[in-house]
Amino acid sequence: MIRSITLAVMSWLVLDVIVPPVASGGAETSLRFYYASSRQGEVEPCGCQTGQIGGLHRLAEYLQRAGRTQKNSLFLDAGDAFFALPQIESSRRPQELAKADLIAKAYGYLGLDAYVPGRRDLAAGWKKLAQLAKATGAPFLAANLESTGAQTRFLKKHVILERQGWKVGVFGLVSEEDFSGVAGVAPRDALKVAREEIAALKRAGAKIIVALSYLGLESDRQLAAVPGIHLVFGSRSLDVLTQPQWVGKALIFQSDVEGRQIGVLDYVPGNPAKSSHTLVELDKTLEAKNIVTGWVEAHREFVRQLAFSSHPSEGKSKHGFVAQPNVCRRCHEAQYDFWEKTNHSSAYLVLYSKNQHFNPECIGCHSLGFQMAEGFSKIAEPFVLKEKSELKGKKVFAEQLMEAVFGKDTGPLDSRVDPKRYKRLHDRYTRTLAQLNEAQKLEKVYAGVQCEHCHGNRHGHPAVKIASRTRVSEAACLQCHVGSHDPKFNFAEKLPKIACPRMP
Repeated sequence: MIRSITLAVMSWLVLDVIVPPVASGGAETSLRFYYASSRQGEVEPCGCQTGQIGGLHRLAEYLQRAGRTQKNSLFLDAGDAFFALPQIESSRRPQELAKADLIAKAYGYLGLDAYVPGRRDLAAGWKKLAQLAKATGAPFLAANLESTGAQTRFLKKHVILERQGWKVGVFGLVSEEDFSGVAGVAPRDALKVAREEIAALKRAGAKIIVALSYLGLESDRQLAAVPGIHLVFGSRSLDVLTQPQWVGKALIFQSDVEGRQIGVLDYVPGNPAKSSHTLVELDKTLEAKNIVTGWVEAHREFVRQLAFSSHPSEGKSKHGFVAQPNVCRRCHEAQYDFWEKTNHSSAYLVLYSKNQHFNPECIGCHSLGFQMAEGFSKIAEPFVLKEKSELKGKKVFAEQLMEAVFGKDTGPLDSRVDPKRYKRLHDRYTRTLAQLNEAQKLEKVYAGVQCEHCHGNRHGHPAVKIASRTRVSEAACLQCHVGSHDPKFNFAEKLPKIACPRMP
């Protein structure tokens, strides 16, 4: 989806007078900027919702269709592209580093022109960030960070880029608060440094001055008021500006998070009122095979192979083991029968259908107890056989079971898109598990959304009296039904659909 606006402004808001190049037909030329921010390590939409937006391959497709080259436009990113959090869980380190490498590789292929690092980008340290910078081929700009060690010398203050006859000066600023105390750098006052950079860029001949800002929207407004800045592309505060904001004589922009959008500005330097701005949602209309698609698919296979490595949970649980639904059934048969008919019980099918069943970012909401001491530590083993000798062939049992359930009926599964197909596969899965349990083949089943997702750990029940949480809280649901995973989630509306019959 594309939202477009023309920037109409009062005459007193027009930028500093700039004499623009003129096209052969006499029309004023425009300069195109593509901008992004806060990708947070997202390579592709998780797929748990049909119609999700984002994905590196879709970004590549859009830029290709738009005819983007480094000669006719600029591609800028305002930080936090490579990692979701400032620290990486040890068990997920290989996958997180691989995602960061893929993003850097894709950015290099797409011709990233400049980048300002965010605090999340330091999740793997300065050395890794320097490697990512090299892979992108773009300068990483942080003018208000003084380097205090060799590991941060790759950071630059600014860069001048020539496009369409214009000299564009770009400098980067980061949050003093976020980088205070970080080894290897000493942050300086952002606004003071901005004035220094503007003066330096003007001396170097820059006619358009752009700030890549990892300061947050409130600070961006103060930055935009500094004389000489024309454009501010920001991030950090996670604000989405569907329309750019005017402050003084500068425009402020900030796009959506997790790579859902790419911002497009056709900027007319001599007459900004004639500029136009677009936020492009990277939706399914951009789904196509391209070189980046192949890289994303290869990454997915890499994640699958990681699943066969052991990631033991830490320590011994204080809460015993995860109670299995078939054990709860002994006393709660009516509740079990109801649960078994819900899509919660077969939630693992959705992951398998989209080849995300070995993705640690996804498995937690489609199974119970992953990476918990009382649960399971190997992502490839959400179904545990009593006798390992019964496992035949090279594939793990989870994949053998899923192949038996799906047969030739493959492809992404979504109950909202094709409820009849979902029910057919749900029923087949339920029957297959029932047969395996009846034959006493299964030791544990962690797959699916289970009793303890809603009711908490019940180890020791009923022999041990437990302060029961009988009501399902909204907080329990929001552990998974949140953000892009379920943007329209309504607790009051959904609860009756999954609430088991009350005990007599």
